[in-house]
Amino acid sequence: MPNDNKLTLPQASPKMTEIKSEVGKLLIEPGFARLSIALLLLALLVITVAWAFLKVGGQGWNNTEELLKILLPAETGLLGSAVGFYFGTRESH
Repeated sequence: MPNDNKLTLPQASPKMTEIKSEVGKLLIEPGFARLSIALLLLALLVITVAWAFLKVGGQGWNNTEELLKILLPAETGLLGSAVGFYFGTRESH
């Protein structure tokens, strides 16, 4: 008597493979996405620094200084990670 307890996995139909390849074409190219994220984070850092320069010596400087102590390390860390990931994966291709 043959062993009927074998698990059989369904095979991908050609139609399903076509659908997967079509979906892949619709997505944004990974290099463009990485560059966009890096540029967005750089713009956020520039805006934060510009905002800080506008607030220097003003009435709300103490609050601004405390906020900068929180924001700048986080933003520079995110930007550094994004740029490192972008150029690191770019070198491997």
